[in-house]
Amino acid sequence: MKILILCPNYYPIENPRAFRWQALANHWAKDHEVTVICAQSTGAKKEEIRNGVHICRKGYNNMMDLVYHLLKVKTRRDRQIGNQKGKKKSKGVLEKWMAIFNQLFWHSIYWPDGSCIWYLPAIRMAKQLIKKRQFDAIITVSLPFSAHLVGLQLKKKYPQIKWLVDIGDPFALHDIAPRNNEFFYKQLNYRIETKVLKKCDHIFFTHSEAQKAYVEAFFDLSHKSSITPPLVPGYQPFSQEEILFSEQKIHLAYFGSFYPNIRSPLPLLKLMDTLFQQDHPLLEKLKFHFVGFISAEMQNIFSHFNHLSPFIICHGFQPKALMSRYLRQTNILINIANTTRFQLPSKLPEYLQAGHPIINISTIQNDPFATALTKHPIAINIVLDDTIISLQQAEEFVTFVKSNAGQKLSQSQKTKLLAPYQLENVSTTYLLPIKKG
Repeated sequence: MKILILCPNYYPIENPRAFRWQALANHWAKDHEVTVICAQSTGAKKEEIRNGVHICRKGYNNMMDLVYHLLKVKTRRDRQIGNQKGKKKSKGVLEKWMAIFNQLFWHSIYWPDGSCIWYLPAIRMAKQLIKKRQFDAIITVSLPFSAHLVGLQLKKKYPQIKWLVDIGDPFALHDIAPRNNEFFYKQLNYRIETKVLKKCDHIFFTHSEAQKAYVEAFFDLSHKSSITPPLVPGYQPFSQEEILFSEQKIHLAYFGSFYPNIRSPLPLLKLMDTLFQQDHPLLEKLKFHFVGFISAEMQNIFSHFNHLSPFIICHGFQPKALMSRYLRQTNILINIANTTRFQLPSKLPEYLQAGHPIINISTIQNDPFATALTKHPIAINIVLDDTIISLQQAEEFVTFVKSNAGQKLSQSQKTKLLAPYQLENVSTTYLLPIKKG
């Protein structure tokens, strides 16, 4: 079987989308011919065979990547290579000016998203490859939605090739944090996504709530869609390693980024502030770790809680290997849930694999992450908002921490919880529509 994957985010990029599709492509390459078209990345070859996967890097994922490439910047939010010393200030200035450019101009005009500059290079590369190889299937991956526009054009030109659409994040439905200027493009967004959903041969969602949301917003596509949940990470725990966290504290850690209107640190910070105002003795025993990229906008939120700084460490973006070490040495994991019901954070199986107690802080009812934790024996869901934290909610948090710090899932418990997220099961679900013929 010959498979062509269009996914702008791929190795050496380090983000959930890249990790997922690198794992899937490597797995399929053991038995099939797999080609990936992704975006260029500073220092990476434009074409290579890696783990049996033919990787072609063309164009840029967004305007920021293009600027990084032109200025030969090697350190960035989704990748860390080379020596960072002496570069942080210039990098911060660059990102500040690019943020201003995006906000005042670029975000107002681009369509369908910031990856539109990848569209033409990807189309040209795909057509060249299709002429040389008879692909059985094309898989397009979002974010970004621009990848599906490439697939739409390829399906029009090569209708005999099966086209599979993977919706990791929604496009037209995402009115909380729209992918483009909705004043100009809202109707166009719905029209083009409807066309993609109709023309493709199969659709994949990460969980059932996303599938339901699409059925409600568009049409009944249950007959041509499947659920492919997040993947269990591929790393293996080490028997011995350097201790990074002090053994004198209870370490609570959140892994991931924050996004305006979707996921904010504010509910957790207000919960901590409630404990601070109560002068709660437990707070002195706690250390809160935030591991992941924190934008300038989100840093402003943290700055309003400077009095909590003795209890907080913001590690910023870290390479996958170091993040894994942080994860293993954490006592209690924290997830701050999305404000939407159709997005399931990819960190879920990683949290399950770690085996630590989990505190899920949600701001909506029927949060998908909370639903996924219903069978977890040492997990709690606390529904908060970013306005008032009650003393009862604070005490609920305190009781859980006191009762469960240091607890771990057994191997049999982890195996049972992780079964739906195993690579073999997820990869098979993707291949079924292709094999149907």
